[in-house]
Amino acid sequence: MLFRQKQLDKYHEKIGSSTPPPEPPERNFLVWTSMLKRTIETVENLDPKEFDVMHIRLLNEIYAGLCEEMTYQEIEKSYPEEYNSRKENKLYYRYPGMGGESYLDVIHRLNPLIIELERMTDNILVVTHRVVLRIILAYFLDVDKEKVPNMDVPLHTLYCLQPKAYGSELTQWKYEEEQDQFFQIE
Repeated sequence: MLFRQKQLDKYHEKIGSSTPPPEPPERNFLVWTSMLKRTIETVENLDPKEFDVMHIRLLNEIYAGLCEEMTYQEIEKSYPEEYNSRKENKLYYRYPGMGGESYLDVIHRLNPLIIELERMTDNILVVTHRVVLRIILAYFLDVDKEKVPNMDVPLHTLYCLQPKAYGSELTQWKYEEEQDQFFQIE
């Protein structure tokens, strides 16, 4: 039973009213994605009558400036000094070119979104990218920012954060393509 419903029932008993307590409002289920095609395609089959889907630019992947749309192998070949600089310090390394970002830049970009997540009472499914996911998980699991770039965040995994009195509880679910379903990771 919901905590709010318990409060209403207890209050109702105290006042002795013959009017039943009001029902607590149903929680919405929100879906937030980045503005990038791959996250939008991930949620395109969700029924808009059931899910309030929003595309939010703050959830976009780290912007790689001149290296955008290049693989790490292509960056290593075309910009070996940049490749090595990034490898040495992923947290502070900023991609070259206009708008190129570092992990630290993305952390600052996500601050307003994290504040919004903290105040939300609805359930939220966030479909985003690994850098952004590392930062969100690190914040809610109290991981030091120096460790964020090296956090293990496998692909095809659903991360469920449940707020608790002092922190958050993390549950992970792995997608198995052959069986077309998610299984909880122990």
